Amino acid sequence: MQSIYIALSFAFVIIALNYLLVDLFLSSVLKSESILADAGSFLKIRAWGLPFLYVFQMGNALLVGTNNSKYLKYGFIAEALVNVFLDYVLIFGKLGFPAMGFNGAAYASVLAEVTGAIVVFLIIFRKGFAQRFSLFLHKKTDPQTIKIIFNQSLPLVMQFVLSVSAWLLFYVLIEHHGERELAISNTMRNIFAVFGIFTWSYANTTNMMVSNIIGQQRQDEVLHLVRKIARLSFFTIVVLCLTLNLFPATLLSIYGAEPGFIADAIPVVRTISVCLIMMSVAVVWLNSITAPAIPK
Repeated sequence: MQSIYIALSFAFVIIALNYLLVDLFLSSVLKSESILADAGSFLKIRAWGLPFLYVFQMGNALLVGTNNSKYLKYGFIAEALVNVFLDYVLIFGKLGFPAMGFNGAAYASVLAEVTGAIVVFLIIFRKGFAQRFSLFLHKKTDPQTIKIIFNQSLPLVMQFVLSVSAWLLFYVLIEHHGERELAISNTMRNIFAVFGIFTWSYANTTNMMVSNIIGQQRQDEVLHLVRKIARLSFFTIVVLCLTLNLFPATLLSIYGAEPGFIADAIPVVRTISVCLIMMSVAVVWLNSITAPAIPK
């Protein structure tokens, strides 16, 4: 409950700051008027998904931390299906809906996150996890618990701030080179995210399993476990990157890109592949360090 209070407080503060400062911030870093208008409108809609996104991720963390990760798929499948369907009908104006373009994608993402949050908490209640772990019983704010949560979370918060800030700076710099360069970068970000799913899955598994075996007083097995998962992650990504580099034009054509776009994007695909391979090991080790000790 204390974590939910913290997360929702952050979400609504960020929503307020978004409405107050987003136009000023974007106008100071973006040159293109069309991108500026689309980005500002998109972010003002998109921000309303934050409360649901935060709660959804906390529900997922509970399932992972209690060795119930098999239920994660239901929330993510529901979220993905809603997102894809609403993207289609809202962006292009199908089934009687108005064509909203870029803003349609923002509305689709928000409603998908609402769906994901509902599904994951239905699982938590229907499977008896709320009763088993005595969730939602202590509704009063507890300053001492909040302090502990902040102390544990602050290093991770700073790590994610650095990670997201690097992407933000990268996009700002790329935007100044032109819209094609920005489009290529956004496509690479999508490829990075899709291929990164495998690494992040291994990393979350590392976090859960390290926590569990430490809780069982089997600390001597931690390094063996992490090395084994790191090897699995590495070889999985190597196979995927080989496939990506053997058939880059085929993958890029999914985005409907013209030949000139594909030719310019292929060298970037090579760079992304190197980054994915390095990340396949680094993220696994990072998550082994951040794993808390949870008794079995």
